[in-house]
Amino acid sequence: MKRTLTYLLIICAFSAYSQEMTYTIKSENTDIKLVNAKLSFWDILVSSSRMTFAGGIGGKVYLNGLYVGGNYDIHYLDDLGEAVSSDNIVRGSSIYQPTRSKNGDVTLGYFLQRETTGKVRVNLKQQGKTLVYTKVEAKYNRIFGLQVNYKTGFSHMTIPAGVEVKDKYFPELGHIKTDYGMTTFMKYKWISFGPSIGKIVDIVADFDELGERKVKFFERIYGNVIFATKSELEDVYYTEGFGSSNPMVHQYVLDGNVAMSNLGFNIGYETFKLRGVGVGYGIEIGVMPGVKVKGAGNGYFLVKWGLVFGKGFGIKS
Repeated sequence: MKRTLTYLLIICAFSAYSQEMTYTIKSENTDIKLVNAKLSFWDILVSSSRMTFAGGIGGKVYLNGLYVGGNYDIHYLDDLGEAVSSDNIVRGSSIYQPTRSKNGDVTLGYFLQRETTGKVRVNLKQQGKTLVYTKVEAKYNRIFGLQVNYKTGFSHMTIPAGVEVKDKYFPELGHIKTDYGMTTFMKYKWISFGPSIGKIVDIVADFDELGERKVKFFERIYGNVIFATKSELEDVYYTEGFGSSNPMVHQYVLDGNVAMSNLGFNIGYETFKLRGVGVGYGIEIGVMPGVKVKGAGNGYFLVKWGLVFGKGFGIKS
């Protein structure tokens, strides 16, 4: 069935013109099944306690409402929190050899699907730096449901002044409140859950003047409450008396002494192509479980993107 539409071309100088076009919806698939793999190189976590650049691998499977995803990341620049910290953190550092932060996570969700007829954006052509697009009437799926995520990892982090520790070499001193910052590593396990809403579009529109244009993508907005089931801090060495010929070395025991926050939350967005090769990306903002002290820097902003290799399946109408 041919349909007529008017599309608008916006030029950078804010001039515009419109033109009538005819098109046919050749395919509008709402029986969605897909397999997706991702290779990322430059995911950026902005946080004053755990600022990192990371890369890794991941994948997703979606079968008519069942959503399964997994990722594994290595943080090749993971000590950037020191650069943005306002504390003097050079006095104490982990007793273990420095290593790279790493984490893995698995997400399981179930989304109810509702077939919807509405406007779908279709990119038509590129004219210089100007993208020409329109919106067509087609069928697609709206989704809404819940997801559960399990994440475990090993994270380099900064800890500000004002936490309580014990000295392994002088236990008789009891708890000591620090007046300087430290760096260490935290082993953690988090469970999170929350709602998602989004849509899945898989259409092919044939324009008389331009030919076929495909729109095939998955996108969702989600929110989670995060619970830390494990937050284990490694001990820190502190050397007292820099420049002295006989400095005193302390080993501060953090785990079990430093007050920890076991709750957090996040809100995020992700999108990726259903088929072929493309770019998938996402953003996320929230608060991570971590050290419970003023200025701990548990808030974060995360940007994720990478190459996506996808394959979609389903009955075409």
